[in-house]
Amino acid sequence: MTLGEIRITAPVIGLISDVLVKSNDKVLAGEPLSHLTDEEARARAATAEAQVALEDGRGAMNRRRAEPRHSAGPKMRWPEAEKAVFETRISADRVAVDQHTKNQEAAC
Repeated sequence: MTLGEIRITAPVIGLISDVLVKSNDKVLAGEPLSHLTDEEARARAATAEAQVALEDGRGAMNRRRAEPRHSAGPKMRWPEAEKAVFETRISADRVAVDQHTKNQEAAC
């Protein structure tokens, strides 16, 4: 540093958006000399908010999956309940196919 130079630092990293003083202006210690853009801080905040929302959504989805589909009968978790529903549909389809086959055989 040469004679007459003063080192200036900012408490945060950013781009200068406005310079509030001109060369040779007298300023007091602690007086703001410029404004920094807050785009990076806003982007970090938006990213953090999105991550929180994603985690909230995952948590809600997991809680929803853990809830029983109906209050009657034994309580099942969603994957178990979905499996039971599909097995019931498969059984019903097998009965329908068997009935159709019997009807076709009877028609011949």
